[in-house]
Amino acid sequence: MNLKFKAVAKTNPLKPTDPPKYYPSPIYNGTYSLDELSKHISNMSTISEIDIAGVLRAFVKVFPELLQQGNRIDLEGVGMFSLGFETTASEKAEDVTAKNVSRVKLKFSAEHKLKQAVERTQVTKG
Repeated sequence: MNLKFKAVAKTNPLKPTDPPKYYPSPIYNGTYSLDELSKHISNMSTISEIDIAGVLRAFVKVFPELLQQGNRIDLEGVGMFSLGFETTASEKAEDVTAKNVSRVKLKFSAEHKLKQAVERTQVTKG
């Protein structure tokens, strides 16, 4: 499969008077909704589209709850999800408080096989 791209002009915000430079940007064919994903999976299995949609909706509901409880979520074949922090430092350990956390962020580490598959993606100008 080839992922198509188009040339997109971008200016350097540090040099706004310079002419723009052109960069390849992916052309997406669309977005899969949860229902469309359920139908696609159902066509590959003996499980009904409705059952798959129910499981996916339940997964979407529990996903943030599990992360907020301090769990990592390993979607085997996809990768690991966890929460991380943007922080500021303190000079002493006893001075560290929740105020040192400026933002909670979602972290994702793709599984090696998924990375390899993505890296093998061929690109063509569309």
